[in-house]
Amino acid sequence: MNFETGKYSITSVKWDIKLEKRLKSKKYLERYGFKVYSQSDEDGIIEEIFNRIGTTNKKFIEFGVDYGLENNTHYLLLKGWNGLWIEGSSKNFETIKKKFKPIIAKGKLKVLNKFINKDNINDIFIESGVTGEIDLLSIDIDGNDIYVWDNINVINPRVVCIEYNGKIPPSSDWVQPYNPEFIWDGTDYTGSSLNYINKIAKKKGYTLVGTSVSGVNAFFVRNDLCKFRFHKSNKIEDFYNPARHNLVCKPVGHPSFAYIGDRDSEEFWYQNDRDIQYLDGFSYLETLDDGRSFSWMNSLKSTFLLRNYKENVYKLSLLVHLDNTKIIFNIEDKIFEYNLNAGFNDIELPLSNKKNIWLKIIITTDRLWSPMSTDTRELGVAVISKEVK
Repeated sequence: MNFETGKYSITSVKWDIKLEKRLKSKKYLERYGFKVYSQSDEDGIIEEIFNRIGTTNKKFIEFGVDYGLENNTHYLLLKGWNGLWIEGSSKNFETIKKKFKPIIAKGKLKVLNKFINKDNINDIFIESGVTGEIDLLSIDIDGNDIYVWDNINVINPRVVCIEYNGKIPPSSDWVQPYNPEFIWDGTDYTGSSLNYINKIAKKKGYTLVGTSVSGVNAFFVRNDLCKFRFHKSNKIEDFYNPARHNLVCKPVGHPSFAYIGDRDSEEFWYQNDRDIQYLDGFSYLETLDDGRSFSWMNSLKSTFLLRNYKENVYKLSLLVHLDNTKIIFNIEDKIFEYNLNAGFNDIELPLSNKKNIWLKIIITTDRLWSPMSTDTRELGVAVISKEVK
């Protein structure tokens, strides 16, 4: 069924009817699915699997984690798990280091920037000090997933979550030919059918226990743990969900900025992608031609936070509209005065070496101005921020 319109779609009507029946059964997993940080309902399904089989060391490995805020193990971090993330994109890797800095420093999360293939995966695990039994392995590398899992032999996951190509019907044995340099181009030429993955899983000693409603991820449990805990069937159609891409990456209210478990630390009180956070007495955020962000004062006295790099002097950039404008800064009860002319001005602000990450600064100007008849804002001086690398 199309879950947005309530109408059946031509491509999935058969499977929608099967899904409705599964949702009424406690043995199937779909009814337990929910999203916290996963793409669709994987968070809930993973939670239910471990509710049934229990946990041992609460260790996970996930590769293909994107920028960290939306994947299958972020929620487990919040629940006290620890583990290893491997991400091939250097840009995503740098974002993860920033967004998850405190929990990485605590040793709860290790992150590697590696491009994975079937020949290097075991060496990566060994070099990272991760071998033996773990609770969860999650694989999402958009292509070579099954080849990599098939070749893993230095870890022994109790549960495996792996991406399958939900567009391919369950009767098919289709698999994308192996290419160690493969990068997904966004088409349907990727991964493998659920049936093919299931054959490899059986060879490795795992049982298919369910798939995500979105038809993206399949869940396998090690044979010795299944017993009578899950629906048992030799028919792969009893577990298959077709690709329902309208259910993937749905936006949610209160989106993530960083790992929520560390948002109580001062470093994450405010968004840390800029070195200045505009508080009281500022207009809306604007952008200069060079990409820097800035905001005009809309009061004679305004307040902002400056990220403290523990330096003695900080070079602050200001945009002034009127000549001979008087500016006063109050930094921890110390007063600094400047007389500035129109245009861009760089001034050096003396800073303390205190350990607090954000310094509260009060800026005062002696006059306001209005841009034009169509923009009646009363503005003072524009404070320009820098992107935090």
